[in-house]
Amino acid sequence: MVLTKKSASITLQEEKKTRDFLSFLSLTGIAVQTMNLLIACGLFLQLSKVANKPMPQLIQMMDGSVSEVAVLGNQDRAPIVIQKFVSDALQGLMSWHNQIPAGEQDGESRFIEDPGQPITLPGGKKGKVTSVAWQSSFAFSEEMAAEMMIMVAEMTPPEVFRGTAQTVLQIDSLTFPKRISDVEGIWTVGVVARMIVVAQSGTRRSIPFRKIVTVKAVDTPRLPQEGQYASALARIVQSARRAQLEIISLKDFESLDEEV
Repeated sequence: MVLTKKSASITLQEEKKTRDFLSFLSLTGIAVQTMNLLIACGLFLQLSKVANKPMPQLIQMMDGSVSEVAVLGNQDRAPIVIQKFVSDALQGLMSWHNQIPAGEQDGESRFIEDPGQPITLPGGKKGKVTSVAWQSSFAFSEEMAAEMMIMVAEMTPPEVFRGTAQTVLQIDSLTFPKRISDVEGIWTVGVVARMIVVAQSGTRRSIPFRKIVTVKAVDTPRLPQEGQYASALARIVQSARRAQLEIISLKDFESLDEEV
């Protein structure tokens, strides 16, 4: 086969176009790879800045107040959270009166008489505890809750439900939570307090209340849809355990000088 000059010229032009197209593809590929490399470098620099940036120490709440924040593990709890949980649980359990909140009327809080919660005592006897004490029992482990209700029912004088006496647990001192060695998520807190009993006549007496409280970290899932459709009991349990803690032991001690 004999190629004419015209045919040879066309062939050379096609080869040149092919080489130009392949060169274009190569340059385009290099450009894309270079762009990807630049983007990757930019992302790396941004991630490095985020990784090296100090964690936020303060968070502003919706009401304008500022709270300190910290990163905690699943089994860790802040000391102030543990102390507040212990204080709230014990005050609710041991402060007795016959009034419970009943909403607001004309901008003022209303209270109604507390019917109490019936408790079956050893031997089949019937006792009663205040509604607040019963609600606070959900801050205790399942094993302890029943024991606490029997103890409180036996201690609560009938005058409380008649409105002629009331008690308040006044906490004088809480020790710094001490983690139990080699056990994750369990702490002890020493409590020095007084149960002040006030009669309708105005007379008062003080009963020492000194305990070593052992608390354990627990997982308390949030109620679905912020509890909008939850039962009253579910909301009570959630409220008592919102600190993700429960009390698993309560024992007497004499003073804060004891080993806690």
